[in-house]
Amino acid sequence: MSKKGDWLLFNKRGQVTIFIIIALVLIAGIAFYTLIRGKAAEIKQSYRSSENPQQYIAECVEDAARPAISEILMHGGFTDPELNTTYKGVEIAYLCYTSLNYEPCVNQVPLYSKHLNDELKESIRDDVEECFSSMKYDYEQKKFSVELGETKNFDVHSTDRKVIINISRELTIMNRDEEARTYKDFKISINSPMYNLGRVVQEIVAQEATFCHSEYLGYQTLYPWVKITKTDINGKYKVYEVTDRNTGEKLNFAVKGCSIPPVF
Repeated sequence: MSKKGDWLLFNKRGQVTIFIIIALVLIAGIAFYTLIRGKAAEIKQSYRSSENPQQYIAECVEDAARPAISEILMHGGFTDPELNTTYKGVEIAYLCYTSLNYEPCVNQVPLYSKHLNDELKESIRDDVEECFSSMKYDYEQKKFSVELGETKNFDVHSTDRKVIINISRELTIMNRDEEARTYKDFKISINSPMYNLGRVVQEIVAQEATFCHSEYLGYQTLYPWVKITKTDINGKYKVYEVTDRNTGEKLNFAVKGCSIPPVF
């Protein structure tokens, strides 16, 4: 073979080697991306691979409840407050209000803790139903037989740093070995300061309705875990921001009472 032929053969071999290296790099990159993406999906929706229906529902409902709690607190205890003002671009509820000058405000939500529970319940109702529907579908895709009854009870209540969601609904799952498992009660416990923030807000509102002001600075001594700021908006109304120092969760609300009209 001539030198020219040897050179052409060497050149072709070199090109093939380069193409192989490029292909290997691309394959490795795709494999790495797929692995990372798969891990993220696994972490985000780990409950979808769970063989425990109660764990599946607990994690799915918590995923829906957490952002709902934050949204409710941000707006003063409502998902969409009717009696509201806008502060920092966000609609927040008046929890104590009167349109009369010099008059103390009237508490708009006397049973505030119960209201927070009810608001959260309505906010996640459709999400809870979707969790059960998704679970049924996912288990059926794994060749399980699933019988899902109607919801008999759905309750939300809160205690010290906890939101508890109880669901009574009969679920029967039969595996490939025809072994049936029946579940009737699902309890979801979520770490949240919603109850604690609500209690502090109730006390502030009660003082505003009685005395036209609150000793909010004293509450920070009484409750070291809470941070409270009050902003007076042109003498027309006040905005309170009540923040849990441990989690950063914040409950915003407005108060309008004892207003003094401008003198011309």
